[in-house]
Amino acid sequence: MIKQPNRTFICSVVFIDIVEYSTKRVEEQIKLKGRLNEYIAEAIKNVAVNDRLILDTGDGASIGFLGDPEDALFCSLTLRDSINANVGGDAALAALSVRIGINLGPVKLVKDINGRPNLIGDGINSAQRVMSFADPGQILVSRSYFDIVGNLSQEYAQLFHYLGMRADKHVREHEIYSVEKPAPATVSGTESLEDKGIAMAPETKGAEVKPGEAKPAEPKTADAKPIETKPGEKKPVVPSKPAKETKPGQAKKSSKMLIYAAGALVLIAVVVVAVFVLKPSNAGSPESDAAGTIGAVTTNQETEKNPEKQEAAGQKAVVPLTPAQQYLQDGIRLFEKKDYAQAEKKLGAAKGSGFTDMSDMVKVNKYLAFVYCQTGKTALAQEEFKKILTINPKFTLSAAEAANPLYGPAFQKAKAAAGIK
Repeated sequence: MIKQPNRTFICSVVFIDIVEYSTKRVEEQIKLKGRLNEYIAEAIKNVAVNDRLILDTGDGASIGFLGDPEDALFCSLTLRDSINANVGGDAALAALSVRIGINLGPVKLVKDINGRPNLIGDGINSAQRVMSFADPGQILVSRSYFDIVGNLSQEYAQLFHYLGMRADKHVREHEIYSVEKPAPATVSGTESLEDKGIAMAPETKGAEVKPGEAKPAEPKTADAKPIETKPGEKKPVVPSKPAKETKPGQAKKSSKMLIYAAGALVLIAVVVVAVFVLKPSNAGSPESDAAGTIGAVTTNQETEKNPEKQEAAGQKAVVPLTPAQQYLQDGIRLFEKKDYAQAEKKLGAAKGSGFTDMSDMVKVNKYLAFVYCQTGKTALAQEEFKKILTINPKFTLSAAEAANPLYGPAFQKAKAAAGIK
C-alpha cells in the first residue's frame, strides 16, 4: 500500500456498483457485498499491492490501478466473467449483478477521517459518471482510457465499441466505449490476452492416443498386401516394374528440339537488339508503327513509363482499405456534406478500430475537432487538437483552416494549453 499522502497520480480507476443494492434487505446486502468482495479479491490477486488501492463505496467498490493501465481492463473482465458464472443455490447470490465504469485521469491520494488512504479527484469522479451510463452486466470506459489502452495493440482495440456522447447529471458530456467479449482471432492475440487473464476458446487439435489405448490402425493399401505361401513352397519373387524403354530415334528427336529452342532464343535476342538500335532513328516516323508490332516483346520499361499501358496491363494494384480507413473516409465525406452527427459517429468508429499509421490518427483527431467546432463543443475540439500536438508537436493547420473563425482560435488555445508557441 502506498503510504505517502497528498500525492497526485494519473491512474486507471474502476468503479463498481451493485445493481438495485439499496432495494435489498440488510441480510441480502451483506451476502451480496461478501460475494462481491470475494470476486474482487480473485480478480486483483495478480496485481501488486503497491499498484492498487481499493475503496469501499457502500453499494460497491472503487479500485485505483497505479501501474499498467490495462490491469483495470482485465480485472474488470475477470470480475464480470466470475459474476456471470455464479450459479449458487442461494437466490440472493444468484441475482448479483454489477455495472462497471473505467476512467483514466488524475487523482490525489489523501487520508480519510479514519486515517486510511483515500482517492479524490476527477479521475474517480469521471469513473463513477461513466459507470452510471452502463446497463447491468456491462463495462463502459471513458475516451481518455480508450485513447491509451486502445492504441497499445490491435487485440486491445478490438475489445472496444464506440457508443457516442452521453451527458451526466451535471450536463458534462462524456465519450464512452463498451467492452465486448474478446474473440479468438489469432494465435498471437490469444496468447497476449490469455497472459492477462482472459480465457479464450481452446485450439482444436488432432486426435491423441491416451496411455493404455491401442494406436489406431493405419489403412492398408493394395500394394502393401503380403504374399502368402504354403508350407514347403518357395516365396515367389515379385517382379519389379520394368524400366521405361527409350524408343528408337527419341534421343535424336530430343537433340533436335534443343537445337530449335536455342535458335529461337538467338532470334529473339536479335529482334530485341534491333528494336533498341533502330528506335531512336525511327522516332516519329511512319515506320515506327510497324516496328511497334515487334516492340510487343519488349520489357516492362516502356510500360512503366506509360501510365495508360501500365493501367491496361493491370500493374497498378488497388490496396483495399482497412476498416479504420473506411470509417475515416466515410467520416470525412459526411463532414463535407455537413452531416456532423453521422460524421462524429464514423470518426469515433475509426478511432475504435485502431490505426497503425499515426498520420491517419492525426487526420481523425483533426476532423473530430472540426466537427466539435461546428457543433459548439469547443472544449472537446481543443482536446482533439491537444492529442494531435501530443503525437506531432510541429503540426499546423493549412492557411484556409487557420483562417476559419472556429478552427483557428480553438487550435491556438490548444497550443497555448500544451505550452507550444
